Amino acid sequence: MKEKEKELGVTPDPMLDEMLNQVQYGVEGDHIMVMIISQILGLDTCIDTVIGNALLKGISGGQKKRVTSGEMAVGRCPILMMDAISTGLDSASTFLITQALSNLCHYMKSTIMIALLQPSPETYEIFDDIMILYHGPKEEVEPFIESLGLVRPPRKAVADFLQEITSKTDQKLYYKDASKGNKFISCNDISDAFYASKEGKARLAELAAGTTATEVDNTRLRQDKFALGRMQMLSVTIIVALAVGTMWVNESKDSINNANMYMSACFFSTYFMLIGGFAEVPTFVTRLPVFYKQRNYKFFPAWVFVVAGAANRIPDNILMVTLWTLIVYWFFIFWFVLVCMYTFSTTVFRTIAAIARNDIIAQAFGAALLVVCINTCGFTLDRASIPPWWIWVYWMNPLAYAIRALLVNEMNTDDWNTSVMYGGQSTSVGLIALDLRSYQTDTWWVWVSIGVLLGASFVLLLIQAYCLAYLDALKGSGAAHAEEVVEEEVTALGTVVGKKSTSLGFTPFHLAFRNIKYSVPKPGNTSEELHLLKGISGVFSPGRLTALMGASGAGKTTLMDVLAGRKTGGREEGTMTLNGYPKVQKTFARVMGYVEQFDIHSSQATVHEALMFSGKMRLPNDTAHEVSTDFINEVMELVELGSLANAIIGIPGVSGLSVEQRKRLTIAVELVANPSVVFMDEPTSGLDARAASIVMRAVRNTVNTGRTVVCTIHQPSLEIFQAFDELLLLKRGGETIFFGDMGVDQCHLIQHFESVPGVQNFKEGNNPANWMLEVSAADAEFELGADFAAFYQQSPLNEKVEKQLDAVSKPVEGTGDLHFDTDFSVSFYTQL
Repeated sequence: MKEKEKELGVTPDPMLDEMLNQVQYGVEGDHIMVMIISQILGLDTCIDTVIGNALLKGISGGQKKRVTSGEMAVGRCPILMMDAISTGLDSASTFLITQALSNLCHYMKSTIMIALLQPSPETYEIFDDIMILYHGPKEEVEPFIESLGLVRPPRKAVADFLQEITSKTDQKLYYKDASKGNKFISCNDISDAFYASKEGKARLAELAAGTTATEVDNTRLRQDKFALGRMQMLSVTIIVALAVGTMWVNESKDSINNANMYMSACFFSTYFMLIGGFAEVPTFVTRLPVFYKQRNYKFFPAWVFVVAGAANRIPDNILMVTLWTLIVYWFFIFWFVLVCMYTFSTTVFRTIAAIARNDIIAQAFGAALLVVCINTCGFTLDRASIPPWWIWVYWMNPLAYAIRALLVNEMNTDDWNTSVMYGGQSTSVGLIALDLRSYQTDTWWVWVSIGVLLGASFVLLLIQAYCLAYLDALKGSGAAHAEEVVEEEVTALGTVVGKKSTSLGFTPFHLAFRNIKYSVPKPGNTSEELHLLKGISGVFSPGRLTALMGASGAGKTTLMDVLAGRKTGGREEGTMTLNGYPKVQKTFARVMGYVEQFDIHSSQATVHEALMFSGKMRLPNDTAHEVSTDFINEVMELVELGSLANAIIGIPGVSGLSVEQRKRLTIAVELVANPSVVFMDEPTSGLDARAASIVMRAVRNTVNTGRTVVCTIHQPSLEIFQAFDELLLLKRGGETIFFGDMGVDQCHLIQHFESVPGVQNFKEGNNPANWMLEVSAADAEFELGADFAAFYQQSPLNEKVEKQLDAVSKPVEGTGDLHFDTDFSVSFYTQL
């Protein structure tokens, strides 16, 4: 490298050169690389925060997406393939991350391929090549598509244009001369045209010629299959597993009846250990997607994962069994056999989960195994009573061996030497008790049983490792519809006209909120508070679609949860009113719908069944069946699910509805409750441009019925952004920097930010949503020395909001406060 730099006359920056040397060769190289990537991805502020899940509070959804990207980037892989890295991120963050990856690609000579769902024009420009029915430089894709007779409108983003031309409905909007009755150009036609073009022929010739690897290229290839050696992986895995696993840290014996009590206690102890492992199934299945990803990327082989899981359970098994034996009956063999039994239990159920790879299937087989083991263990039915055709199961049943070990060991002790007459001779009580239940009496059966338990556990570990190594995650056919959906003729998104609801009426509400503040105890120091929202004010009006936007960590979802009354902790301040009356959560919940970011539905129900259940349980009790049915059908048409009424919802990514269809169903489940106010948390996240347009069309139709609708949204395309009427924009730290009507082509929004001294003017053709996030970002604010929140407080926009708040915060004469006679919409009989 030094010779190359000298030859080219390059003088590297000393500090940068030292850092790169440390990354490549230093003992702290991995740590430095992690810190660099975390700062690039904006994760340095939450580097020590737990990731969390549905039950454990952790980092935000956008930050989880960044962790996924960073997990791959820190490995310094020469080839990176990244799928939908922008989901849950605002456009500014997506731009910065993509730009960082581009720098990594060019400086490290890496090959990076990224699939994006809704890239902004600025992000699109970062890429060198494009692959979508075309593969080549991005500068050549538009001329190629134009040669087919399709032209991009001036304000249409190139990425959205390329995706929408594949749709028969949308393609009609882009014909060069629509008056000629153009024929639909299918995806196959576009593909054939590409391979017939100059660029396509060049690609084919390049593939035919192949590539030759140079000596420098060979040094970049990993020679070892895994980053660490086998012994290193084993030692690290055991140490970490043990560290994690150890963080939590009298009847007489002189009668047969007493012997039966002790035997029952032994049986229940082994049974308890057996069912204890059953809880491993759902936990293990939820870990499999992460394991499959790490296995495929060669983080470690399957046997390491298996050994780690087994080692991780050892301290927990010992602790649980020790507590059990201390309370029930302390004896070393008793304790050791239960440890072996619990180890077998966790291993067998993990193995079942590794084979089934599905929570429902694994639990079904696990429950069947429990029944078989209990019925053939020799205690519920003694060995002599088990039918001959089932006796082989008895000899293969580890539970039977565990019980046999405990009973033989116990009944052969001196405590049970009391002699009684049995079969014409004097025999100890213990041996009689064993014989009555057809158990062997020789003490060597104890060690045989222990050997069987340990041997069975070892064999199951081998089977588990094999299944994890060679079986892939369960896959389905993707979105499987009950019937073919015919695309409908639609107009542009911003001009869709929805029909007002006629089946059921509702009362429109103005939701006004003033000086909303929200604080939570600071992690590590509960005496101090972390302020997430700092004095947010505004009005959400009927028939107006409001976008709630901001950078990651700005408090968008937090504000919406506070307004919706979904926060269960922290300290809230401020006032909220509904049509001038103070908001009471108990009654507000009856007129409010909340569309969550994650689409959670019963996989076995149909679309119509899901909506019928929601409607029946949430519509007023006096609503006639015919009226509720008509209303539910009306909602299905409103969100364009009529043709999918009888479709099975299915499992996400495996079967049933597609992603955008699930999102529309989630919206419909809330709308059938006939709410006046609807909150939607990122309804377009995870969708491509066309799917997002379909969902937003459903949202726009909802607004056109006269409801108050508020959406948090990330990186909207220009077309989607134009569907919104108002914008509430927050900056990081939970402060308002814009609230109000955006105007035609977002002119009011653009004028407001351009009036800030030093802000670069908006360039025609750009997306205002991306532009406003870029110019109001924390680093841009720092460079300008401006405070956008303070500027907004002194602007005419804030004065207008204050006047509007004063107007709607007073009750209108002749109206009353929101009131319901019962807590629930339907009677107890209907609920039952």
